[in-house]
Amino acid sequence: MIVAFPGQSIKKAFEKHKANVVEFNVTSKNVINDLIVFLKNTHINFDVAFLQFQGSPITIELLITLRFLGIFVIHWSGDARVPLPIWYKIISPYVHIMLFSNEQDIHSISELGYNSAFLNIGYCDNMYSPIGPRLIEGYDVVS
Repeated sequence: MIVAFPGQSIKKAFEKHKANVVEFNVTSKNVINDLIVFLKNTHINFDVAFLQFQGSPITIELLITLRFLGIFVIHWSGDARVPLPIWYKIISPYVHIMLFSNEQDIHSISELGYNSAFLNIGYCDNMYSPIGPRLIEGYDVVS
C-alpha cells in the first residue's frame, strides 16, 4: 500500500505497477492532524509516503509519525529556486530521501549529509514512452 500525496504523475506511475494508492490532498494543519490520527489508528500497513510539498502545511510531527510507523518517506520537488528555501533543509533529517529535478538542490542537501537524488516526473508518459508518442483523446493536466 502506498500513501501518495499530491502528484498525479507519480500516482499514475505507481498504479501502472499495480500498487494500491491512497491519496491525501493536504491543504491545512487540521487535515494534517486528521491524517496523523488516521495513520495511527488504521489497520492498513503503508509502505511508502510520497510527499510533494513546498512549505506548510506539512509538519515535522507528520514526518516523525510516518517514520515511526515504518513508512519509507520520500519528498519530491520540481522547484528550482535559488537559493534553495531553508524549509527543504529543515525537513531533510525527517525523510528517507529528498528528490529534486535539478542537480544544484541535490548537492545542497547531500552536502548536509542527507540522502538526495534526481527524479524528474513532470512529463507526459503518453508523449514520452519507449515506443514513441501515443495517440491520446484529449489532454491530461498534471499539477
